[in-house]
Amino acid sequence: MDSDFPYVLSDHASAVIAERQIPLAWVARVLSRPTATHADREDPELRHALGPIPEYGGRVLRVVYNSNSSPMAYRDGIFRSHAGEAGMKVHVDEAAGAVYLRLDDSKIVESQEVETGIVLDFNADNHVVGIEILRIKERVPTANLKQVQFEVG
Repeated sequence: MDSDFPYVLSDHASAVIAERQIPLAWVARVLSRPTATHADREDPELRHALGPIPEYGGRVLRVVYNSNSSPMAYRDGIFRSHAGEAGMKVHVDEAAGAVYLRLDDSKIVESQEVETGIVLDFNADNHVVGIEILRIKERVPTANLKQVQFEVG
């Protein structure tokens, strides 16, 4: 973690920022000088900070943070991935109650929040390449985040 970064990131935020190769300076800039903020629709402690990133074509970065403590980023609106191994990856952050499914390693160029707390990542061909689900225990109360089973047909 960058020692100049003045905020605390959740494990989930750290993983997403690393996966999408989002510079911490961009996150810090949006948190310190957002062009807009609004409350989270479901969690009164969370706020959304938004700000354009000139270095990324003016696209808007969204950072969700805990308004009652040092900001803790949970997700963002710019999706940049790195080239790497092909294949699906699953990242589970039990503390944050978040699950991220990375379907392939193609570059993420767009995202869409299809429902509060559910974000789809798209590649240049408009194919879904990532699915982020927040507050998984509220959505599936019986979910066991410590055990994942895969079935291949």
